Amino acid sequence: MMILVFLIPLLASLLLEGCVTVPKGPLQPDEVRLTKAIIIETTTDATRKNYNAIIEYQHGEKIKPEDIRMACTTWYWDNRSEGPTCRRIMAIDDNKIEVNSSVGVVRTYTIEMYVIYLIDGKEKKSNLIRVVHSF
Repeated sequence: MMILVFLIPLLASLLLEGCVTVPKGPLQPDEVRLTKAIIIETTTDATRKNYNAIIEYQHGEKIKPEDIRMACTTWYWDNRSEGPTCRRIMAIDDNKIEVNSSVGVVRTYTIEMYVIYLIDGKEKKSNLIRVVHSF
């Protein structure tokens, strides 16, 4: 019984955090790696749910936070998908990005995210991060 007291909150917190495919090896000077994502529901109306995503990342020495141009999201639910939709970054610092997103009113979803950044005048995509959420 004591184990359940600790296990249930841990499992609940894992439902809102991202599963990440992080490239192996050292961080390259021109690379952005997404390392974690947390999805926060902000508002809901009759047809849409709005979310903020807090994305943690690492960047190589050639990348500055202002080089990260936008975050792109694709939502999956009930054998349907919406996206990718790329949006401007709401807030950024040296290791976190905040972006808003929305999707139709669904109870279970998967969201995939990546960022687009500029390096040597060319756009490049980061690794993909995925969050699975179920109510």
